[in-house]
Amino acid sequence: SLSTRSYQQQQHHVKKRIQSNPHLNRQQQQQQQQQQIILSNTPQCYFSTDTADKKNESHSKEENEDDDMMKSYRNTILSNSLPHVHEHGWTQDALSQGILASNLPISYLGLMECGGYDLVGYFMDQCDERLEQELLQQSQLLQKQQSQQQQQQEQQSTNRY
Repeated sequence: SLSTRSYQQQQHHVKKRIQSNPHLNRQQQQQQQQQQIILSNTPQCYFSTDTADKKNESHSKEENEDDDMMKSYRNTILSNSLPHVHEHGWTQDALSQGILASNLPISYLGLMECGGYDLVGYFMDQCDERLEQELLQQSQLLQKQQSQQQQQQEQQSTNRY
């Protein structure tokens, strides 16, 4: 997921590229300026699904438990919203359907600070987690196979003598 920091770095990079390249023709400059406008209008929480993780260290145990509970509700809503993306797109409507599917009050829509962006970010986070798990499993399988091959080679070399 893109964090606010990487978002700001990307925005700065585009601005710097526009300013530092005198050889751009007018059309290229306009395209890059439009890209800058799009970036500047993108919500700061773009693809950030970990707002509940940003806890103030002075929070009490009860406040931290409340934050955890809200994060749990938020993840449940986002998870239940994904099946509705096909029909409603990455929108508040899909989130509303996810809330209804979660049997939670519609007022919980307020947990989604950036609406559809939260849903996209959640989806990307889920894809990243699945990919990471799959790569880990494949790595472990490969290590196991290499270990077995090494043991077979050692057995073969000891059987020769």
